Amino acid sequence: VSTTPKDNLGKALLGYNIYYSYESDPFAFLDLSVDTTYLHAGAGNIYGNHYYYVTALYEEGESLPSNTAHEAIGIQTNNLVTGYQFVSSRFIPENPDMLVVVEEILNENLDFVRNSAGQMLRKIGPVWVNGIGDWIVEEGYLVKMLAADSFTICGEPVAPGTPIDVELGFQFVSYFPTAPMDALVAFETIIGDDLDFIRNSNGQMIRKIGPNWVNGIGDCNPGEGYL
Repeated sequence: VSTTPKDNLGKALLGYNIYYSYESDPFAFLDLSVDTTYLHAGAGNIYGNHYYYVTALYEEGESLPSNTAHEAIGIQTNNLVTGYQFVSSRFIPENPDMLVVVEEILNENLDFVRNSAGQMLRKIGPVWVNGIGDWIVEEGYLVKMLAADSFTICGEPVAPGTPIDVELGFQFVSYFPTAPMDALVAFETIIGDDLDFIRNSNGQMIRKIGPNWVNGIGDCNPGEGYL
């Protein structure tokens, strides 16, 4: 945590009071520190949303609180729009069963989820049927939404440089880096004679036109999948 309190009472500084909240819990006093940075031991092992603010402690009293700092540990929120969309995860779900991973959208907003092999999670009569099995973190998935919705995935992060095997034919793949990246850079190891094209949810593509590979995608983004 590294934050700056909002005011200075002009007195001798005794230290900084650190306040902490997990998820929707109320803020509570965590610790007193004399440094302007603070390591919350063990917090990095707890999946979820962590919130902090600090106050400066003077002989005459306590300052106003700083702005709230937020850190999401092992959480990815997938915001889905109406229509078709490729999605992926840079976190390994704690429980990979597809029905558990997408539980938050098992409602009237979801039409289906499909993997590269054409297997689907969809509603048959009153029951959601999981024809996919487990969420595989290296794979992307095609989701068709009847209305906008979102779901979250919690788990261990995947190293951004983790290789993904690609096979002959069509395949949905993940994107592991934590920040956007030029698509030609992200896929540079497969740019060559064995590649036909790469496509995103909007239909934009990387493909070879004449002697040149043309990037119609722009940047790859966390949470998106690619065909």
